[in-house]
Amino acid sequence: MQQDLLTPTQTPREAILFSAMLRLPAEVPLAEKAELVEKMLDDLGLMDCADTLIGDEMIRGISGGEKKRTSIGIELVRYPSPEPQGEGLTPPLPVSLPYP
Repeated sequence: MQQDLLTPTQTPREAILFSAMLRLPAEVPLAEKAELVEKMLDDLGLMDCADTLIGDEMIRGISGGEKKRTSIGIELVRYPSPEPQGEGLTPPLPVSLPYP
């Protein structure tokens, strides 16, 4: 289950920041990591619940959709740029695909 990966006593902000602290290089300053977390929370629509406990069956917390978006944020925080950089990566898809 997806929510089993989330710590119920953390908030989405704490969970994403913890992931950023572990996954981003030590050379990235803490202020930059915190700024990235705030942008991630805003992009995922989690600002309203950013300081609410994630919760579980025993602790009332955020909704299932908010938990899912928190999990996505935890994974995406390792890619701070909108497009992953590197050789051999597939080019991004066009914004709109032609309808057949």
